[in-house]
Amino acid sequence: RSKQLAHLLYRLESALKEHFQLREMEVPTSEERLRWSLNRFLAAAAKKQFPARIVIVLDAVNRLRGESSAADTLHWLPTELPQGVRIIVSTVELEQSNLLSEDLYDEGSRIHRTYTELRRRKCPTIRLQPLSVEVRHLIIGSFLKVNQQALQSLEQAQQFRLVTAKASSQPLFLRTILYALRLGFEMSDAPIDQQIDSCLAAETSSELIACVLEMCSEYVDSTCTTVDTSMSPAPVSKSTELEAREIVPNILARVLTALYASRHGLSDMEMWGIVELATGDTLPSEQRECIRRVLRDFTFSVNGLRNFSHEDYAAVVYNEYIRVPEVHVRAHQLMARYFGKLPPCDRKLDALPYHLEVSGSWPRLRAALVDVQMFRLWWTPAHKTEFLNLWASLTACSNPGAPIRKLVTGEFDDTMRCTQPPRPCLDIVEEYVRSVDEYKFTHSPSDDELATVILRIADFMLEFATLSLEEAADVPQFIHPSIPNDDLAREKGAVSGKPSAVDVPMKGSGRNQYRGPRSELGSDCNEQGNISSNAADRPSGIISDLANNWESHAELIRKRTFITDVKEFFFKFYNAQTLQTQMRALHNAAETRQRELKKVLTHVEAELEQTRLGTQLGRHKHARETALAAERLRQAAFGGVKHVCTTLGIPPPDQDTPVNEIIHQVESVLEALMEEKDKTAQKMGDPHQPTFRDTTPGYDKLMRAPELDAALEQFETPKALIAHRLPAKAPDESRAMHDEMDLDINADEGGIKCRNEVKREAQKSLRAEQRRLARLSPQ
Repeated sequence: RSKQLAHLLYRLESALKEHFQLREMEVPTSEERLRWSLNRFLAAAAKKQFPARIVIVLDAVNRLRGESSAADTLHWLPTELPQGVRIIVSTVELEQSNLLSEDLYDEGSRIHRTYTELRRRKCPTIRLQPLSVEVRHLIIGSFLKVNQQALQSLEQAQQFRLVTAKASSQPLFLRTILYALRLGFEMSDAPIDQQIDSCLAAETSSELIACVLEMCSEYVDSTCTTVDTSMSPAPVSKSTELEAREIVPNILARVLTALYASRHGLSDMEMWGIVELATGDTLPSEQRECIRRVLRDFTFSVNGLRNFSHEDYAAVVYNEYIRVPEVHVRAHQLMARYFGKLPPCDRKLDALPYHLEVSGSWPRLRAALVDVQMFRLWWTPAHKTEFLNLWASLTACSNPGAPIRKLVTGEFDDTMRCTQPPRPCLDIVEEYVRSVDEYKFTHSPSDDELATVILRIADFMLEFATLSLEEAADVPQFIHPSIPNDDLAREKGAVSGKPSAVDVPMKGSGRNQYRGPRSELGSDCNEQGNISSNAADRPSGIISDLANNWESHAELIRKRTFITDVKEFFFKFYNAQTLQTQMRALHNAAETRQRELKKVLTHVEAELEQTRLGTQLGRHKHARETALAAERLRQAAFGGVKHVCTTLGIPPPDQDTPVNEIIHQVESVLEALMEEKDKTAQKMGDPHQPTFRDTTPGYDKLMRAPELDAALEQFETPKALIAHRLPAKAPDESRAMHDEMDLDINADEGGIKCRNEVKREAQKSLRAEQRRLARLSPQ
């Protein structure tokens, strides 16, 4: 099963989902969807854990097999991986030759497609080199530490012979020769040097494995006193292949052949059962323990099933004990006999169809599929996919006359190519009708059990048709006459008023015509027999039968309802309708109350939402009004400052001018005007006349304190609060108002003139003084 690409991808994506907790992702079931979803699972796992460090190791990708296409093209392996994700794969460089040839590894073999694809993608490659002498010493030393009791007599010189042997550079050869020495300590009386010579005489791993298996077979046979001449494989030469089936095989050969022919391996009990079925004798416990010791070195166990730990072991078993496809097929027939005797179970469904397919036993395969007891297990999530595919292969109309080219349950190769009959073309409906009839008359199920079986069969046939698996079968295009669309679209059209559908005559319809009358005759016959037997009984016998039936019915009532008193049962039975009415009324009242509460809850939630929105709107409105008032105040203040600057002849400030600088400019102009007025007054009038500083109240207040100057120096007008554009001059009304205020101020100050008038008068005084000086100069 590990060779199947779909199984490998399903296990990998399931492990990624479980480890990285990708609960939102679903693992597909079909191989095509699994190939497309692998990159998505890797990307999701890399994002789930950052920085991601994910390393996936896939061994022997050259052995993978796909459903629809070859998996050795590595089309399922992503060309680009997410960051932090690495995939390490192992493969072979050269393709292996056929198992039927004597040379398992031909030097002229072609380069394997997986290696070609990896090289095309420019993947980093690490070639596995032969074992060095130092590594061989380390391997032998570690093996001796674990097996000190068996190989305690292995000396340094003998170890040197093993290390320096040319074939020991291959890991499989070195491992096999160490296993052989350990088995030879238990099974052979030959000296250790003789055993080493025998092992080193083999040039390849295959020859060494064959030599070790021959030694083990002789030891196992020495514990057996009886042999069987029944059908089984035998180790013979290639020239006598036709007589191989007549030679008596040994027990170990039977076990190894059964392991080779198995689908996913065999358990220990299955191996003993197959051998006992072939020989007719029970294996003693000593012989079983001996076989276990041999298989310990050549097999591995997964979920209790043994299988070969290396493909070379399987190749040697075929070349030594099977050799021809006829013997291989006979081994499958033997295993089909063994698994066919098991009761319906998952193990039987996993192994039996495979051996029946290889051996071409189509009637037995049909019986295993249509049997009602087996169908209950077939139609479960674990087996339904293979079940559908098996039926699709048995209902194809192209089966008659076509040889077997592929298997549903496994891989078909040249070692299985024999004279198997072609697959039949079965009518799936007719087969299950016959099977249900046999089940009905054999097991006499109740109506409920029979209805359950029929419904599950109908479910299977519906899914079989939905998945388009019946396209290859000989199914007619239609079985009912077409109904015009106008009749279907007509309003108030009664479907029952249309012509009734008539079945198209099909093969085997005559049997269907007589099936109904046959059932009716059988029922009538049974009723007549019952009437005759009841009439022959005495009245006391009838009453006794009624009493016995009543006791059995009463016991059934107590068992299923746990009510000991039959009267109480019937009282509750007749009051069941009243209780149902009361429960229905309570249920309706509860639903009405629930609807009312939901309406109240909806209304309250709406009111709360309106209140929340109103409160939020009020806060926003207040904040907006405050912001607008602050903006208007800022604009008015800046307009006033600009107007003052324009009146005093100061250049209008821009938006970035600090307030402290503007105020200093205004004060400088005002102070200059005050000083000029004082000078003018001193020139024109009495020197004892008080100055403007003395007569002007609050002049001292114009001189600011140092603290205020420091505060103004620290203050800067925020640019965001100053408008981008301000009016160039004050409005006319403001200007007129300022003019009137200036006139009033001049009047209040006792005739203080403006600056131009003071200038003109000063100029007049200067000219008059110049004329006076001019008149006095001649004198």
